[in-house]
Amino acid sequence: MEECPLQDCRSLKDLREQFSVPTSDPEVAAQRQLAGSRIFPVYHPLLSAVFLGLKAFGLDLMMVYKVVWTLGPVLFGLAFAYLLSVLWGRTAAGVALGFLAFKVFPDTGLTTLSLPT
Repeated sequence: MEECPLQDCRSLKDLREQFSVPTSDPEVAAQRQLAGSRIFPVYHPLLSAVFLGLKAFGLDLMMVYKVVWTLGPVLFGLAFAYLLSVLWGRTAAGVALGFLAFKVFPDTGLTTLSLPT
């Protein structure tokens, strides 16, 4: 993120090529899917800015990743609460959030509040 903000550097291109090599091992395929969805996501400038901003406070990038991973669902919940309360009022927002509390959003990163392993 610091050295390759546009994600067009040789090292990232090489990593992407390594992920595209087919494998018959299901464990390798699972690890590639995990890395491709969490570690090497599509470039998001705002996310990179948040990472670099938190890194400026002296945290290493892995700790920054864990902080963002943990606080992300909380921030999304607050954003949903604000949006719903503006659109339909506090009571309707409370009822809707009560129902949303039990909904799992697959492939969004909003499925857990635990730290990644």
